[in-house]
Amino acid sequence: MQLILRLSPKLFPEASQPLNHELPDSNNIPTQRPIPLNINFRKISVRHVGDAVRYLISNLAPVQSESLAIGIACHATDTGAIDFVTLANMSSVFLVYLDSHSVVTNSDFASLCYPSNESMPPAHLTAFSMAKVAVKVSKATHLRIKGVDLSTLHSPNTWRPKSPVDIVTSHISAKANKWAIISLWLDNEQSIEADTCLKAWLAAW
Repeated sequence: MQLILRLSPKLFPEASQPLNHELPDSNNIPTQRPIPLNINFRKISVRHVGDAVRYLISNLAPVQSESLAIGIACHATDTGAIDFVTLANMSSVFLVYLDSHSVVTNSDFASLCYPSNESMPPAHLTAFSMAKVAVKVSKATHLRIKGVDLSTLHSPNTWRPKSPVDIVTSHISAKANKWAIISLWLDNEQSIEADTCLKAWLAAW
């Protein structure tokens, strides 16, 4: 089932307008990425996670990089079990419902979670507080997880990781709605699926 997540005006008042900013370590080469008004949002079972991975990679062109970034986030129930994982590129998000009674064996998802040198095309997971996400997803899927932690990547001191709102306003848009970004991490049960999707989407930048 395909749904739509609206980004404007919730997160970015300038959504759909070209956005100028410099990528980290880009040797000051300016780039331009548009912030869309909406992003595609699909809910799927874990049986179709391989299709989601292939779709995200095939519809994502690297920007100033040879590697493709796939944002990841997850949600835990009151008992601590992970009931769904979200995967995103800059135009689409997949919400993957997990079955606590099955082991995820899909090779495409496994390769994304822990890529080898032979992985084609090269892709890596990105997340805010990746260590916490990796531990939770690994426990739920029985897979090894390796990815990029944005919270420390953009901080000069890894002992003082940057918050998601600091990263978004400094690397995506200074006009971003700070409170709306903070609220994504408040576990509002009425919007938890959409909020978790947006966490993964922001991490894909």
